Amino acid sequence: MHGPIRQYPGPSPTGTVDRSAPAAVTGLDEGVTDDFDWMDRLDTDLRGAGHSPDHAFMPATLRLIVSRSDAWRGYAYVDDRGHVALLAATHEETARALLWEALASSQEEAFVPSITTVNEWAMDVGLAAGLDIVQEGYVAVRGMEAPGPYLASGHFL
Repeated sequence: MHGPIRQYPGPSPTGTVDRSAPAAVTGLDEGVTDDFDWMDRLDTDLRGAGHSPDHAFMPATLRLIVSRSDAWRGYAYVDDRGHVALLAATHEETARALLWEALASSQEEAFVPSITTVNEWAMDVGLAAGLDIVQEGYVAVRGMEAPGPYLASGHFL
């Protein structure tokens, strides 16, 4: 791809989740390998490329949460500490539900990866969950805008 590289600051909510804050979440399930095809199509829609190899690898070490609703699809990979490794959704509301579920399942300090301006919804969730905001670098993309609703740790952008 050609074109200039765009850099977006990447603040990240982190800390202990206020257990009185999490919103009630419905419509989510544990993901299975049968979900990978639609997840890969969603990745392509949001970021221009799928995560096929990553989807094959990630469930071995990360929890996969999905929303399979035709109109409100989305997924999130979360580690056992409540750190979001990857989150993608068709709508902000689905992304919020996935992030709330990830934060509610945290056992230690939760961490939400670099949030770009197109994903301010994630900052709102982090603040509502009582997390602190830290600066964790930036997100850089070339030939595209920052994807959203989409959150990724650096190695899965």
